[in-house]
Amino acid sequence: LHSKLSAGERYDEYRRILNSEVKIVVGARSAVFAPLEKIGLIILDEEHDPSYKQESKPRYQTTQIARIRGQYHNCPVILGSATPSLESYSRGQKGIYDLYELPKRINQFPLPKIELIDMADEIRNKNYSLFSKAMKEQIQTCLDHDEQVILLLNKRGYATYVRCLDCGEVIKCPHCDVTLTYHKADHKLRCHYCEHQIEMPRLCPHCSSERLKLVGAGTQKVEEQLETIFDGAKVIRYDVDTTKQKDGHQKLLDKFARKEGNILLGTQMIAKGLDFENVTFVGVLNADLSLNVPDFRASERTFQLLCQVAGRSGRGSKAGTVLIQTYNPEHYAITCASHHDYQAFYQQEMLYRQKALYPPYCHMVSILIQSKHEDILQIACQDIKNYLLAHTHQCKILGPAHSVIYKMQDLYRQRILIKFVQGKDVYEALKTMNDFYNKKQKGKVTVICDFNPYSQI
Repeated sequence: LHSKLSAGERYDEYRRILNSEVKIVVGARSAVFAPLEKIGLIILDEEHDPSYKQESKPRYQTTQIARIRGQYHNCPVILGSATPSLESYSRGQKGIYDLYELPKRINQFPLPKIELIDMADEIRNKNYSLFSKAMKEQIQTCLDHDEQVILLLNKRGYATYVRCLDCGEVIKCPHCDVTLTYHKADHKLRCHYCEHQIEMPRLCPHCSSERLKLVGAGTQKVEEQLETIFDGAKVIRYDVDTTKQKDGHQKLLDKFARKEGNILLGTQMIAKGLDFENVTFVGVLNADLSLNVPDFRASERTFQLLCQVAGRSGRGSKAGTVLIQTYNPEHYAITCASHHDYQAFYQQEMLYRQKALYPPYCHMVSILIQSKHEDILQIACQDIKNYLLAHTHQCKILGPAHSVIYKMQDLYRQRILIKFVQGKDVYEALKTMNDFYNKKQKGKVTVICDFNPYSQI
């Protein structure tokens, strides 16, 4: 069960489950609602993955639904992960969950050796390439020995944005407060949030200059450079753009398994679950991308991503190596990942969470307020803040503040964040607040309450 099934396929699968023709249901987060009558076991693999949180209606956290179904059917729920979420691991430490640890790989092969490359040193040594000297040497060595490589760059497209060298203007999406990303295959600029797209302009829309510069690098550009730099490089690009078609994921992975490609280049999609015994080297091109996101989970997600992708190397009889390119080699998330040290990361991150009062030391509700009219939005946000202050106690209310992306799909967006330990009065206030603002604003403002949010975009 997953979202890529057609309506007919989904109906067929549901009918098979209802008729007791199957004993095991495998799927993405919606599979937790499978209409099984006698559940004996529920397993959430990679339980830390943020995609287990449904961000659109109906919003839910798959782990919570699994726990409720486990209680109802009186069956165990297994949360599996090499890098558990802090919330789950802290529950294991407190004895709320049973904790079972597997410190070694199942086949007893050693974990790969991880080396950090300081890209500031590369620039000081006049290397302005996307690849450090050590990265180039390691990739070439693998190709010479007929071994395979996995490279992670968590940014798709060709160039991050287009800038005019004369007036400095950056071409943005007219519907969202983000830059348009250049995609070379169809020579278009595309918004990754609303899918708005335009032809790549020849002249600057602001000053009509011809001096437009492509800035930054995505997977398309890296693919091009790999094929230019390395003789015999056969690159398979694995991102949202190349896997859109039905069975697109499987076709590309089968191709790599048949050794029709020797370099698998991809976004975070390649970090989990892949098991290719001929992969002896994993390279991370810019480990700081996920570290610099304005989110309290940025360090946790960076640590998890690096540990997960490092685990793709050396899964066969040949020893594996990993190179991580970064401008922050001293950051604890990166140094702990380089030593495969979850415990050290957990202790450090929990200290910060406790000081700043973030989960697992509190619960959170994110209130997203949206409107097509900026002036109406400002008034509504202040009204809601005042309403919450009057109707809640023993909680911390932050905001209103601009969302990370202030405008998305022609809607202006602000957020209010509530942190609390005991939330009975918070829930009551949110119920009455929704009724109050729906009547007062008559559809001019949308208010969305997200409990335990996983995204602040």
